[in-house]
Amino acid sequence: MRPRILLLVAIGGVVGALARLAIAELMVGVNPSVEVSGLAFPWPTLVVNIVGCLAIGLVNPILLARSMPAGRADALQAFWVTGLLGGFTTFSAFAGEAVLLARDETVLVGLLYVAVTLAGGLLAVAAGSSLARHSSLTNRQSGANRQSGAGR
Repeated sequence: MRPRILLLVAIGGVVGALARLAIAELMVGVNPSVEVSGLAFPWPTLVVNIVGCLAIGLVNPILLARSMPAGRADALQAFWVTGLLGGFTTFSAFAGEAVLLARDETVLVGLLYVAVTLAGGLLAVAAGSSLARHSSLTNRQSGANRQSGAGR
C-alpha cells in the first residue's frame, strides 16, 4: 500500500467517524436509540447510513466524470469514499442493532429496521447518482461523442 493513500484513508476515516458521533450526539446524546411510542429504534445509525449512501451516490459519479491523473483520482476516492464515507457509515452497528431489535423488541421490528435501512440506502444511492448526473459537476460528453467529435 502506498503511504499517501493510507494517510488519506486514515484522515478520512477519522473525520467520518467523528461526524457520525456528532450526529448521534445531536440526535440522542450518548444513547444510541430513540424511544418513540415505547419502541427504542436506532435512528442515528439509520440516518447516517442513509445520508452516507446519498453521499456515495453523489461522490462516485463526480469522481468518475472528472478528467484527472489516475493518482489524483485514487487519492480522492481513498479519502472521500473509503475513508470519510466508510468511517461515517456503519454496517456493523446496523447489523448489531437489527439483531438486538429482533431480540429485545420483536422479530418484526428487527426486520422492519433491516428493510427500511436497505431500501432507504439503495434509494439514497440512486437519488445521489441521479443528482450528480444532472449537475454541472458531471456534465460531459459521452465517450462516443468525444471520440467522434460530435457535440463540439
